[in-house]
Amino acid sequence: MRDYDLLYGAIRINSFLFIIDGVLVIHFFLSWYLSYKKNGWKIDYWYLTLFLLYFLPFLLMYPFAGSMLNSLAVGDNITIIQDYVDTAYLINLVGFMSIFFGRFIFNTFKFESIINYIFIFPVKLVIGNLFISVAKSDFVSRILYLFYFASISVILLIASAAGQLLNPRGFFFENSSINFIYNFTLILSVIISLVLIARVYEYNKLFDKICFYLYLGLSIFIGARSYIIVPIIQYFSFYVFFKKKGKVSLIKAGLFCFLMLFILMFLGSFREGGGVSISQTAITLLSSTFYGNSFSDLRDFGFVLAFWDNTIFYGKTYLAAFMSFIPSFISPFRTEWSIGKVTATMVGFDPTVHPGLRPGPFGEAYLNFGIVGVIVLGILMGYSFRYIDYKIKHISTSNTKLQAVSALVSTLFISNLTITAGFFSLYVFFVVLILLVTVQYFVKILFKVSTF
Repeated sequence: MRDYDLLYGAIRINSFLFIIDGVLVIHFFLSWYLSYKKNGWKIDYWYLTLFLLYFLPFLLMYPFAGSMLNSLAVGDNITIIQDYVDTAYLINLVGFMSIFFGRFIFNTFKFESIINYIFIFPVKLVIGNLFISVAKSDFVSRILYLFYFASISVILLIASAAGQLLNPRGFFFENSSINFIYNFTLILSVIISLVLIARVYEYNKLFDKICFYLYLGLSIFIGARSYIIVPIIQYFSFYVFFKKKGKVSLIKAGLFCFLMLFILMFLGSFREGGGVSISQTAITLLSSTFYGNSFSDLRDFGFVLAFWDNTIFYGKTYLAAFMSFIPSFISPFRTEWSIGKVTATMVGFDPTVHPGLRPGPFGEAYLNFGIVGVIVLGILMGYSFRYIDYKIKHISTSNTKLQAVSALVSTLFISNLTITAGFFSLYVFFVVLILLVTVQYFVKILFKVSTF
């Protein structure tokens, strides 16, 4: 069936897929409502994750993904992309349906599943327990705070000296010889945000709250908006989970999220040297949301498919990610097959100045293993989402909030399978935690010796 351009080209739809999309939207809200009536949680981890991963960038964005107005972000390439948006939609549809099957597997087998034994339990046993040890310690967690604040201060000083204080990300990406400093700081940012959130809800200490707000303030200048958006969402989410037991006004929650998005777009316009008027920010918000790069997974997957020669990679980008602990100058294979370089090169971008496209949660799996890879990854994702949701609901009434946050850490391996560009962060996460726990161990020994 042919596609139709409607509302003066603002949206572009295939009538059959649009009907499916509408049915899935109704299913999403009906499923949420029945769940709410059953357990009393208006917002829980399962539906919040589906809203951010499934509803917003997939169901809601489908009519906009092929619009000619996307030329604001991809230029004339949109005419090529249009022919592949529907294919990208169907592939993603299979993946998201597999997520629901993954939830069914968890509900049926709980923790007695091969998925848990292979993909979650080993990570929980090592990284999850290390995370809890670090978060429990006042001394070690504060060493982490100081280390991060020192690291980001160096980043801002270097960028400021180069006249790029408002765009350190762009500056360090262009200077590859020192880019590792910036990347390491971003990984530290993820670690410290989780430790701070865990400690705030476990111990409710003023010092941790002040550090968290200071962390958010500094993150505004780091140049990557996701590193301030994600911690805010996580902080707010755990407030709803732990303090409200999922009972919160959806209107207030929606207004809060919209306000945060508006402010972030306002700051983004300011960083790029544009105007900072309210009206201009509103226009930027609308164009960036529907035709920019904020929720562009479906469009960008279509972009990749348009230039793909249908040759399956057979796991090459995943192997390159697993090898990311090897310096790139030692491993030509890793350099050639990293997903960022593959997608950038595929569509004709210069990989030395472009980080690559983001083909959604199932794009890389499809390029490597076809539809089978999409189904397997969807099942793993669904199982992990329900695993975290189950942990949070059972822990929300106890005094072990650290366990709920560590559930997120325990599923890091699965979450990094969606886009492996950040897989190196999992290794750094592990090494940093090991070093902190080692420091904690020696401090305890010295303390015992000194008081002997």
